[in-house]
Amino acid sequence: MTTTNPHDPIAVSILGKSTVRGLEAPLVAELARHGFTSAIRIGGYGTWALELMDDRAQVFEHDPMMTVVMLDAKVVLDHLGDTWTAQDITKALDLVATQLEESLPAHATRRLTVLTTIPLPMAVLAMSIDLTSKARIGAAWRRFNARLLDLAVADPSIVVLDADAILTEIGPLADPRMAAYVGIALGTDYMRECARQIGHIARSRRGFASKALALDLDGTLWEGILSEDGIDGINFRHGHSGEAYAAFRRALRQLASQGVLLSILSKNDDDLVRRALLDHPDSDMSESDFVSIRADWNPKPGNLVEVAAGLGIGVDSFVFVDDSPSERGAMRSAMPSLPIVAVDPDEPALHVVSLLRDGWFTTTSITDEDTARTARYRIEMQRKSLRERAQDIETYLRDLGTTVVVFEPLGVEIARISQITQRTNQFNLTTLRMDEQAVRSWIENPQSAVLAIECADRFGDHGIVGAVFLERAGTTTFVRNFALSCRVLARGVETALLAYVAQGEFTRGQTEMIAWRTPSAKNSATASLYLDHGFRVSSHDHRAAHGLSSDSDQFVLAAADAPSVPLYVDIKER
Repeated sequence: MTTTNPHDPIAVSILGKSTVRGLEAPLVAELARHGFTSAIRIGGYGTWALELMDDRAQVFEHDPMMTVVMLDAKVVLDHLGDTWTAQDITKALDLVATQLEESLPAHATRRLTVLTTIPLPMAVLAMSIDLTSKARIGAAWRRFNARLLDLAVADPSIVVLDADAILTEIGPLADPRMAAYVGIALGTDYMRECARQIGHIARSRRGFASKALALDLDGTLWEGILSEDGIDGINFRHGHSGEAYAAFRRALRQLASQGVLLSILSKNDDDLVRRALLDHPDSDMSESDFVSIRADWNPKPGNLVEVAAGLGIGVDSFVFVDDSPSERGAMRSAMPSLPIVAVDPDEPALHVVSLLRDGWFTTTSITDEDTARTARYRIEMQRKSLRERAQDIETYLRDLGTTVVVFEPLGVEIARISQITQRTNQFNLTTLRMDEQAVRSWIENPQSAVLAIECADRFGDHGIVGAVFLERAGTTTFVRNFALSCRVLARGVETALLAYVAQGEFTRGQTEMIAWRTPSAKNSATASLYLDHGFRVSSHDHRAAHGLSSDSDQFVLAAADAPSVPLYVDIKER
């Protein structure tokens, strides 16, 4: 599996059984919506199976980041004769599923592979006139699609889009006339929705998945206007509209349970908001569900900047949800790239659809760190209180009692390391994005190593927060990337890890360390990291040999200049 640079165009190969060129235009548009340029190639008509097995095929000559395989029922029906039985369809389905199970995992070792399940055409059921056969065909077809979905469960380099779920939203799969006359078996609406989902998969893989929701209250979280109607006048759950608002809050809690941070951004009185959450008899959310509550009469864009700074994450990590066109307009004007979700207080039944249809929070996997994220950020507020009370930064860091544990990741820990490379932006030195298989390959290579760290302090455990990717050639060690969660920055963790790595490499006989920094729109805070830790600018250019772009800055460290572990950080091996 290749690694990706977030600055490169997103190259995609599209394969299919029938004509799939209809996916190209909406996919280009979706990728552009997320700020990406694209390079797309279309495979031959009906040659998908051969192309999957031949990495030298013309459709892959641009070294794509992603292969998209758009299949339709013809891939199964072509295995049937003029007349057939339910048993024949079962055999055909098994044949195609086995073919995909054998070819897709091998292809996915080289690039992310996106596949769609195959909807069961109504015509197939209609051509079987007895009800028992209809049931057998339906059951076999669903087992077939379940086998496809299981491919994604087993291999994070394979993503399977559930066509049935898409069709419940967009309607018919295609126009049968277009399928018969020009070979377009997958319709425009279906292609457009697949493109939308693929765009968010690409966004996630490039490290731009959203982490937090900034929520309005009146007309968004509840019915009514708190400042006018009072606590007793707002509606949490009564009547049809109240039930719709309750469903929206359930969706919010579901997102929060998977690590999405919830915050309130409301033009309201702070005390009144907090009392409404606490005292309203129908309230099913409390202050503890939110990492931040900002309720005042100041402009929301400025408030969002302050909330993001307080949490230590970028503003672009947020999705903003508001029912007011003027508030959405002000936010869009101040932050053009911020995802903004419009909800309508006159149609609260559509709140959930509006929030979820764009997949802003799409991620490869959920880790223990994700599910504990809200609690971790609330604890972070206690750390900030300690810092505000401390006489100086040295006193604060000493009282914090930071401990760092260094280890080589194994098993389920690899998913977290992959996630750090994909979702960490502010402290990501070369912005190397890696899926689980790429991390695993790096660990298994005898010429490379991955060192991960866990971090804790007097207030609690941060979990796995960073990793260094090393390559060794002769007596030189190359730091290919260094990524660290923003929640542990500015407390000596980065210094402790660099010191630990440098001391370990020089002790084993290495004579120099080479490290790089690739500038990005988000990692400007790391500009002087290596120079601040004993490195100097290197005159030897190793960039191309290690897959780095020409704009990467290169640094070298000698043993005599290696940094020391700060006195206020306790670092150890696991």
